[in-house]
Amino acid sequence: MNNFSQRIVTGAGYVLVIFLSLITHPIAFILLSGLINLLALLEFRKMDKTLAANRPDWIYVSSVIFTGSLLLSFFLAEDGFNLISILITGVFLFVFGIYKKSEHSWNFIVKSVFSILYISVPLILLNLMHIESDVDSFSIVLILFILNWTNDSFAYVFGLLFGKHRLFERISPKKSWEGFFGGVIMTGIAVYILSFFNNKLEVPEWIILGVLTAISGVFGDFVESVLKRSANVKDSGSLLPGHGGLLDRIDSLLLVSPVIYSYFYIIHLL
Repeated sequence: MNNFSQRIVTGAGYVLVIFLSLITHPIAFILLSGLINLLALLEFRKMDKTLAANRPDWIYVSSVIFTGSLLLSFFLAEDGFNLISILITGVFLFVFGIYKKSEHSWNFIVKSVFSILYISVPLILLNLMHIESDVDSFSIVLILFILNWTNDSFAYVFGLLFGKHRLFERISPKKSWEGFFGGVIMTGIAVYILSFFNNKLEVPEWIILGVLTAISGVFGDFVESVLKRSANVKDSGSLLPGHGGLLDRIDSLLLVSPVIYSYFYIIHLL
């Protein structure tokens, strides 16, 4: 099986698992996002020498704290609680960094806290959107996933077929303007189709949702590209054949999530 076929099969399996978790019960998605949180944080840790050399694995322990937060958020669904969990985890990492006997202790603190903010917080926000949104006709998080997948997939296809002009060659040599605009156009079409399944947003709000998802998704991809270049690795891992690591698959979503959460909060959907 070639790389493109692997990418399709793995992507389809990933989409199916996400879809089933979103249409069954809120706790199913919470459990799944908790697992994604743990695995993605471990991939982040392995990419960085400062974190990988650390024993015991406090990055993993911290991710367990956040997974507990995700589970309890199903029952509490309170922003305040999740803020407290973030603060507690931050304090935990700072205190451990002080007692860590290493010349790299400051790097450990900064990178550990960054990994929590970069990976765990966006996943928590996805759960809050899934639980707290007043959309009763079609899951707003499922809509968000569909738009993100559409943008990612068609940006890849259009870039593969027509890509000639580099979008940001210094950071991501393979990304092209043709791929970017292809992803934006197809995301716009997806927004139009999804608008028939949900009447909670007005037409201008749908347009803004599509544009924000497409643009923030591209920059989310760039952020991970910078991290991988800094770590001198091609992929964050090998968990997903054809895609690389789990972090490679959710990189765009990690920036889309806080941007769209803020947008929904501003327009009072949350």
